[in-house]
Amino acid sequence: RPSTSFSAAVERVEIVERPVDNGSFLDKGLNLLKSRISLIGEGQHAVFHVRVQTGDRNYVVVKRFSEFSMMHDQLTQIYGANLPADLPAKTIIRHFDAGQLDDRKNALNAYLKEMCTRR
Repeated sequence: RPSTSFSAAVERVEIVERPVDNGSFLDKGLNLLKSRISLIGEGQHAVFHVRVQTGDRNYVVVKRFSEFSMMHDQLTQIYGANLPADLPAKTIIRHFDAGQLDDRKNALNAYLKEMCTRR
């Protein structure tokens, strides 16, 4: 059976669902909490635009870090200690600093590269 090349890489990170500023002090406080605490599933968050290539086909999928985490948990259940890479650590506090997002992008790319090169 011929081997098909497979790769995946995060091309860019996007901040989405910016809170609406209606001037209310209470809403501003709630929006701040939603945007900073990842245990709250709402509010401002980062999405990763991932280019996936298999053979001569290319796709771009958009995923949140929590989706990478769920995939990794499922793979760990199947492969256990044989899984070739560790997912970067999940954070409780969301960070939207360009440098921190770039670090997360680079860490995810290292993870994806390792996962795609192992068979």
